[in-house]
Amino acid sequence: WMFMSSPIPLIIAVIVYLWLIYKVLPAFMKSRKAYELTTIIRIYNALQVIICACFVVRHHMIGVGLLSACTCMQPKNSETISSENMEFLRMHYLFIFLRFFEFIETIFFILRKKTNQVSALHVYHHIAVVVLLWLHLKYNGGPMDNYIGILNSSIHVIMYTYYFCSSFQSFTNITKAIKPLITTVQIIQLSVLFLHCCVALMPSCNASKIYIIQTLNLALLIFMFLRFFIKNFNAKKKSVKSC
Repeated sequence: WMFMSSPIPLIIAVIVYLWLIYKVLPAFMKSRKAYELTTIIRIYNALQVIICACFVVRHHMIGVGLLSACTCMQPKNSETISSENMEFLRMHYLFIFLRFFEFIETIFFILRKKTNQVSALHVYHHIAVVVLLWLHLKYNGGPMDNYIGILNSSIHVIMYTYYFCSSFQSFTNITKAIKPLITTVQIIQLSVLFLHCCVALMPSCNASKIYIIQTLNLALLIFMFLRFFIKNFNAKKKSVKSC
């Protein structure tokens, strides 16, 4: 499949992404006022909700859902792969492009001069997701790999619905109140995926060694999200109490 025979296109895409967000766009915005982009971002968030929901529904239709976390499979090859597993691989392939599409979020931040949101957590998370999805599809692929995408997309439906609503003034009080819950849900998701990867590493489960890298990645992300949560929300509580 296109972009799957070699890691070079993936490496180029990541390099271009880093070059844009750290060099080109900051230089472009240096002497310009921040763009609003409210309508474009609302459309983007609405598209994410629809696409992620369709992704989850489609997986349930082909027999893999949130209750199929530990469905292991034999290593694939072009001669023995079934039509069902081929459908899993196609969905996985499309999911990679969906995650590439999310690179645009960083561009939105810079064009709006919200450079504080272009954090190490944000950039690392976007790159790590794409790279590991590519590795999973290249060297493993199947129901167990797709579970990562199913759970992640389910959470993204909630997350992007929150982002969409928070762009409207009338929802401000509600979205501010539930903001810590969104981060909490993300941490729970990462913890579930961490346990999922631990199961994949069991000898009885014939999964790829890519799960070793994925497990380490998830452990790092959990640490980074927890640090973000403590830094932002605990600090705000202390500030309110001191006032």
